[in-house]
This record gives sequence, C-alpha cells and structure tokens, in this order.
Amino acid sequence: MWTKRMGYGYFRSSWGTNGSWGGFAGVGNYLVDHMHGIAGSFFLWRNGEYLCTEPHNYGGETGAEIYNSLSIPNLLKNNMGGPLFYSNQFPAFLERGYVQTSNDNSADLFYSVLNANGSYNMPFNQWDTCNGCGQPVNYYRRHFLYDGGDFVLVIDKAALKVANYTTWRYRTQNMFQAPQKILNNLISAPSDKGNYRSLIKIIEPKDITWSFVNETAAWNGQVQNWMIDMTMTGFEIKANTTKKNFHLWISVINLGKTSAPNNILDNATEIASDQMVGVFAGSSILMVAVNETLLTNGWYVTPNTTTPKTRHLIGDFNVGCYLISGSRDGKIGNFTVKNQDNSIVFITNFAGAQNISIIPNSGNCSQSQNSNVNNSANNNSNANNNSNSNININAVNQCANVSCGNNSLCDNVSGSCLCKQGYSGNNCTIADLCFGKNCSNNGLCDPTIGMLF
Repeated sequence: MWTKRMGYGYFRSSWGTNGSWGGFAGVGNYLVDHMHGIAGSFFLWRNGEYLCTEPHNYGGETGAEIYNSLSIPNLLKNNMGGPLFYSNQFPAFLERGYVQTSNDNSADLFYSVLNANGSYNMPFNQWDTCNGCGQPVNYYRRHFLYDGGDFVLVIDKAALKVANYTTWRYRTQNMFQAPQKILNNLISAPSDKGNYRSLIKIIEPKDITWSFVNETAAWNGQVQNWMIDMTMTGFEIKANTTKKNFHLWISVINLGKTSAPNNILDNATEIASDQMVGVFAGSSILMVAVNETLLTNGWYVTPNTTTPKTRHLIGDFNVGCYLISGSRDGKIGNFTVKNQDNSIVFITNFAGAQNISIIPNSGNCSQSQNSNVNNSANNNSNANNNSNSNININAVNQCANVSCGNNSLCDNVSGSCLCKQGYSGNNCTIADLCFGKNCSNNGLCDPTIGMLF
C-alpha cells in the first residue's frame, strides 16, 4: 500500500538468493530544527553485496558525499558541497508512488517521486554557519523507477533561484577497487565484494565531467566516526555539469554480474516531446512532465530500439480518465489516474518506434492500469488482434451523435474518437510515416520522417 508524503520506500525483486533490493529516501511529512539531506538518496543491493551503499550517518548537512543524491556547491565545511536541499522551511517527502507486484515477480515495479520544492541547500536560520551562503531551490523532483529486475531509471529536475553547478553522486562500498570509465557517459562500479557491478549511464546532461574519490583517504580526519560508519565507505562517483538555473538529469543504472557486457545500456535513450521528457532502458519507459505541472494530455515517440512488450510508466498526470493509443498498437486502453500516484502503466506489444498519445476520455474508464499491465505481460496472442479486447459488445452505442475526423474511428463504448493505426495525437493528425513499411537487412525506420536506416 502507498500513502502520500512518506519518508521512505523499499523494494525487492524476490526473496531468492539472487534477488535485488534497495530503498529510496524522503524525510517525511514533518519539520525539524535541522533536517538532514538524506532525501533523494537511494541504495541498491544484490545477492548479499552492496552496489551502492546506504547513508548510515549523522551530520549530513556538512557534506553531500554521504548521500547518493544531487548536490550543489556551497561554502560549508571542507567545501564538500551540500545536498541539493537541506531545509527547515519545507519538508522533503515521497509525494506519490506506484507499486506493482505479481506472483512470479515478472511484472514487479516500484516508482516514487521525491518532492523537495521550496527547499534550501542550507537553511537561513540560527544553524547557518556560513553567513547566508546557502542556495535557494525553487523546486526539485527526483523520479525513481525500479523495474523489478536489473534496471533503475532516474530523472532529476531542479530549478535553482541562482544559477549554479550540480553534481550527481553514487557511492560504492568497495574501498579497494576503483570504478572504471567505459565511455564519457558510462561508468562501471564494483560491488563491495566485487562479484557484481553497477553500469551507470548519464544520458542528460551531455556536458558532464567525472571524478572518483577514495572516501577512506579523502575523509581521513575530515569526517568524525560519530558522523558516518567508516566501514561503509568506498569510492564516490561524481558527475559534474555546468552552471545554470534549470538542471535536467536522466540516468540509468543496470545491475549485473561483473562479467556482464558493458553494451547492455547501448539502447538506453532519452525521449522528449513538447510537454514530456523521459527515458527508455531495458524493456521500460519512464515519462514525466517537462515542467512542474500535472498534465491532461500528451504524446511522445518511442525509440527505434524499443523492445516488444515494453512497459510504460507515465507520471505527472491529473486525476481522471484517459485514452491511450499507439500508431502501431492501435487502442491500448482506457486508464484511470488516481491521486496517490498520478501515473499510468501500460504495455505496448510492437517493437520499434511508434507515436503514443494520451488524451482525456469523458466516457467510462472500463479498464484499469493494473489489468492492462498484467494481461499484456502474459498475453502471447497476435498483437494485431488485441486493440479492441476491452470493448463491451452489449454496451449502448455512444457514437450516434459523434463525428470523427478522417484519421479516426469512434469507440461505441466511450464515445471517443480513436486514432486509426498509423496516426496519433489529440486530433489524430500525427502520422507515423513508417507505418506499413518493412525495413530489410536489420534496418530501422524513423516515424517522424519515414526514412529507413
């Protein structure tokens, strides 16, 4: 069960020896005189080994190195850089979340959103020891998704009142083996015992620089024993970007054995439209609003590398009923967005690129997000035959007084105009220029221009 304004969320892939589990931190719906900066931090564990370590500490206001979180520079002790928020003005909490479980763990999902809006990097109060050096933050959201298997997708959106740098941090617990830079945006980090690794890809921003800090050496004499458990130190991975007011970070983490290939994140891709931004990795897509506002409609184009049976989680939508369709999947279903998560979860059956549209549906929301996900995950029938699987043939015809455009048909259950295959968008005006084309010799087609590659 999920309730709003929680302080911590935990997840586990299974109870077996090869299971993965971890946690994602808020602070909760309360204020204290000196709130610590743990909110937004997370830890990951697999088969008895820490992939990134838990922040067992006190005194986090003096250094962000203790947390797997976003931070910005300040003038605090040792110039370590404080967590992005550290506040007694507003609490930082897990605003909403979505949890899905299945009997065989094949459809498990954990999603949560941290709300640290209106926070400060350092409080302007009697505890302020740096004479007003804190960095005010207009809003900060961290969207965190664990797919129930081997992938973690994270989207950070931070709007600062004063332009500044930000740093994305990830702490290992292996003090003997340093992380390895594979590409400019790709890092391999060993677990504490060295049998597993985290493969980290930063998709946004593009202008990043990396640094690795041996915590045991760097913190010697700088961090007291009562502040942090020094047996849980290792290497701190820091990705830094340039000074700006708005920061968008899109990162993907693959959890696997040390022997796993480094190209497993090659297909991890950013997705962007006029109102939405997101990422595809593994067999999951996470999409959220570009700005800090709840949406009532939207669209996006899936990447060419999208796999069959890809699961989509769309966040930041207003409470209500929505119709989702794809230019190749056709009608995907009607979905109810609830206040506890403001999200929609569904599965697309076709591989490759297609237009996905989300529009309000004033008719009956006859299909819930859970039934669509579970039925689709176990559906081995032809994808072309499933587009009308939720239509009630005994329903009253709602299309008697509805006129749809040339590129759409009316659903007699909801009375909504559904885009024909090959079209999407609010008025079905976005054409998938690859619909009906067959790419030979392992070619791919870009649906926005109809070109084969």
